[in-house]
Amino acid sequence: GATGGGGVGGGGGELSHSGAAPLSARAKKEMRDLNRAISRQVNFTKKEMTNLLKAIMAYGLPRGRESGQVVDWGGLTAMAGITGKSDEATLGAFQEIAVEMNAVIKESKGKQRQRNPAAMHKPGCACIVCRNKQRKAAAAGEAVEGGGGEGGEGGGG
Repeated sequence: GATGGGGVGGGGGELSHSGAAPLSARAKKEMRDLNRAISRQVNFTKKEMTNLLKAIMAYGLPRGRESGQVVDWGGLTAMAGITGKSDEATLGAFQEIAVEMNAVIKESKGKQRQRNPAAMHKPGCACIVCRNKQRKAAAAGEAVEGGGGEGGEGGGG
């Protein structure tokens, strides 16, 4: 029919909604390839986001030599091993990471997580960690806190 396919290029063999002739298969492929290329420049993959976060945590935000205060987004992507991203796309990815960090900090109410190793193991625990603690404590002549209980030395070693 003459009303057809909507979208870019319309449906196969039909006229598009604007009345223009349908795009050839080659033109459609070129449009798809162009859209993918633009998407790759703007959108970061999960792995790229992880690498960007690792670079930020390892090196901080690199500053330009001349300006001192302006962030060198190209330098950050280079440190993260990422290529083909614009400074604007990198800034957007950094802002996404910052939003996630703020959410985590807000949820944890700024408290750091602390573990109590003694509370992790029940009295009488015979795991290798508790057995090693018992052995070391026995050699030093002290009592062991938490797991391990009393009794023999345990195997291993």
